[in-house]
Amino acid sequence: MTATISEAYLSRDGSDGESYQRELVYYTFGDSDESASAAVLLATAPATYDGLPQKNIRRTQETETVYKWTVEYRLDQNQVQPSDPTTESFNTTLSFNMVGGTKHITTAYDTTGYVGSGGTVVGVQKTIGIDLKTGQVRGVDVFAPVLDYSLTTQFANSIVTTAYIDKVFDLTGKTNDAVFKGRQIGEVLFKGARGQKRGNDRWELSFEFAYSKNETSITVGDITGISKKGWEYMDVIYKDSPTLRIANRPVQVPAQVNVHQVYKSGSFADLKIGVA
Repeated sequence: MTATISEAYLSRDGSDGESYQRELVYYTFGDSDESASAAVLLATAPATYDGLPQKNIRRTQETETVYKWTVEYRLDQNQVQPSDPTTESFNTTLSFNMVGGTKHITTAYDTTGYVGSGGTVVGVQKTIGIDLKTGQVRGVDVFAPVLDYSLTTQFANSIVTTAYIDKVFDLTGKTNDAVFKGRQIGEVLFKGARGQKRGNDRWELSFEFAYSKNETSITVGDITGISKKGWEYMDVIYKDSPTLRIANRPVQVPAQVNVHQVYKSGSFADLKIGVA
């Protein structure tokens, strides 16, 4: 006898949040053959439910010809509740690295000069590493804070299209043109994304970013009021001072500060992971 199947009344239990999962409960009737009843169940229960893949099936034999089947839908342990950009639902996990790096500077925050007996300290306008023989400013490499972080989420197959991948590619190497996740315009650099398929119906994507704070009221030598966005590059042009000399040679002092835009900007909203 061929088994029949019916979904249980009020069967659709589940939980949200970190343990996001769903259940569907079915009963099969009229066949004592477990395999035949299981085949009917598999033909009826959906492979995905509420955006979640089918993960486990529990069986309880109620009578000789009646089986109760609980079908579980959930993500793997390393997965997150899927984002749904169409409903402004963005579910991401954050990882970050603040080990730091180095940067080259030619101007100090402060400078104290010392000379021998009878000498006079000559102000160098905080310039670092003046080479009196060549007139060059050597500067120094210093430790600099660096914040690299990634946001990981999952999308349905319908989101990760060729057009979407092309858009992510176009945004790689650009800075945010609007406030993004609490960071001001120009402070976040998008470094690219990694993606892999999770099951048959979704993709897991990790988006890589780097943060550098905007600066204002920067002073270099006697040049004041300089502003620089986080990922702009600032360099200093030096000249011989007409008045400052050491060992009868002119001291190099800042003549001009240039702030360069070296990255284009783009709309990070196109990444479809939310901006708030």
